[in-house]
Amino acid sequence: MAFLLAFITAIGETTKDIIARRISPTMAVADLLFWYKLVSIIVILPFALLSWRFENTPRTYILAVSDGLLNAFAFYSYLRAISLSPVSLMVPLLAFSPVLLLLTSPLMLGEFPDSTGLAGILLITAGSYILYMENSGDPISPIRALLKEKGSRYMLLTVFLWSITANLDKLGTDATSPVVWVLLINLFVAAGAFIMMKKHSGRSLQFHPASLVMGIADGIGAVAQMAALGLTIVPYVISIKRLSVLMSVIVGTTFLREGKALQRITGTALMLAGSILILINM
Repeated sequence: MAFLLAFITAIGETTKDIIARRISPTMAVADLLFWYKLVSIIVILPFALLSWRFENTPRTYILAVSDGLLNAFAFYSYLRAISLSPVSLMVPLLAFSPVLLLLTSPLMLGEFPDSTGLAGILLITAGSYILYMENSGDPISPIRALLKEKGSRYMLLTVFLWSITANLDKLGTDATSPVVWVLLINLFVAAGAFIMMKKHSGRSLQFHPASLVMGIADGIGAVAQMAALGLTIVPYVISIKRLSVLMSVIVGTTFLREGKALQRITGTALMLAGSILILINM
């Protein structure tokens, strides 16, 4: 049952990635983020009320505000990256998140990984090299290709921010409950997106019906993930969830016709293997 729930989360992530890539050229990123997070909040709210727990302390509020604001920037940056560059090149960069966790977790939580973390880093490095390899024969061409891609800076910023918020999430769920914490963070993200929308009040509010599907997928995925976490350990759930990276690349290179299917799937598979190896051994 835990595997099925985690897999539902992966499907939800892939659904969001593909829809975001298709509709982001037709609407502002802040508008898309606001609408889909608003729908996600509506989906999550009943489950949060059923499991409501909230420690009314200054520490909880500080955690919620800090985590919420960082996630608002992270989600905006994530959608911005997907709107600028192919899904099959952007989503695999999420595999760098566990690498940064190897640095942030010891500092923030005092958690240290074992030696298998190095093997995971090597796999991620090799996978990213293959993912961005060009036919020039230049050994540093993958680095040039990564830096040349318009959305890469936004996605790497997202990865950096999520390596911090992942630790804040752990502290926050201890003070509330997993579903309640997800609801609170989504409220902050939606509020942040609304503020960004108001900055451009001179233009009309943009809406696309597909953003509703994104919100439903996000809400169901979040609830499924929290339910799975109650049945098995965190690394297993997140590892299965990360299958969404490979699924998004497969759909991107086939359905969206982004090209270089074999190269991108191979590189992504190596990065995913490294990411899972780090997660399971943390």
